[in-house]
Amino acid sequence: MIKMSNKKYKKMRLVGKIAFFWLIMSVFVDLGSIALSQACILPQNHLQIENDSFFCSGKFNLERGIVISQNNISLDCNNASITGNGLGYGILAKDKEGITIKNCNIANYELGIYLESTNNSLIEKNHLSKNKF
Repeated sequence: MIKMSNKKYKKMRLVGKIAFFWLIMSVFVDLGSIALSQACILPQNHLQIENDSFFCSGKFNLERGIVISQNNISLDCNNASITGNGLGYGILAKDKEGITIKNCNIANYELGIYLESTNNSLIEKNHLSKNKF
């Protein structure tokens, strides 16, 4: 048996508790990251985006596009492909502010991304093809 003073013993116990706490916290952080990475939305016809959203990747045929219906929304399409029928819009934000649209592949709409009377917004890393405008 190893002999140590009561002071050293208490210090070792404290260090052990702190190490255990950090181990448990890192497990929860990792589990949280897994949960966040799996929380995606499947795009649907005329989907109303009311909160920051992250789409599931894949190919989606949407005759009626997606509408951003609130201010200060970030939409990350996660490189999903959204294809229309040559009419309407892929993504619409009307009379909004602070919109971010990124990582979208939008094809075959009259208007790929349409921000009507929308200010202080960002469109980045999107691929638009076969849209009229």
